[in-house]
Amino acid sequence: MNFPALFVLFCLILCPLFDYVFEENPLYFRIGQKDSDTSEILFNFFINQTTILFAALLVFWLLFTHVLTGKTTKLSWLDTQAASWYLANSIFFNGMMDGFAGQLQLWPGMTERYNSLEPRYAKCAGLQNGCKDYSSLPVYLTSLQELVFQVPLGLLIYYGYHHNTSWRRPLEVGHASWAIAGVWYFYFGEVVAGFQTIFADREKWTFPNEVLNLWLGFVIFP
Repeated sequence: MNFPALFVLFCLILCPLFDYVFEENPLYFRIGQKDSDTSEILFNFFINQTTILFAALLVFWLLFTHVLTGKTTKLSWLDTQAASWYLANSIFFNGMMDGFAGQLQLWPGMTERYNSLEPRYAKCAGLQNGCKDYSSLPVYLTSLQELVFQVPLGLLIYYGYHHNTSWRRPLEVGHASWAIAGVWYFYFGEVVAGFQTIFADREKWTFPNEVLNLWLGFVIFP
């Protein structure tokens, strides 16, 4: 059983599921699309430029790793999960989620949820104009390092696991260092600012919004 793949599937289902479980939740993903047909909203959520691009990248990298570059190494169960986790991070969490849904604002439905959970993404959307909002600069820098470093490193590490390369472990150290640094300044910047962005509207939160915003969106699933 591939647990990273199951977790990605869980996250994909969770976002539209909230739309039906918590209909009054201001985070629900049909923000700005209330007059649209539900089937159209779901189609746009699952079939769009972001999902198509990264699905193509995933298929290419799986073929490159397992078919086009020779015989692969038989991995233990633990190493299989580790390799899959790096691939899931590159394709889904670093690339599709933080990079494209958050920073580039290119995933209908998921982008609205990102902006609701973490308003700093909307203040520095895109890459071409830089970030002029200083409170949002940590988010901008985090997105840059995810797209530039963590996405390619995760793909290479996945390949390294399956081909037992000598350079896999140094790349893992580099990937972990970037991840730790990103989490540190992503959150520490908001702590220094006194949570002016994340908790700006906290007095308006009601259950389950506080659970979603604070515990899931900001603490448990950074």
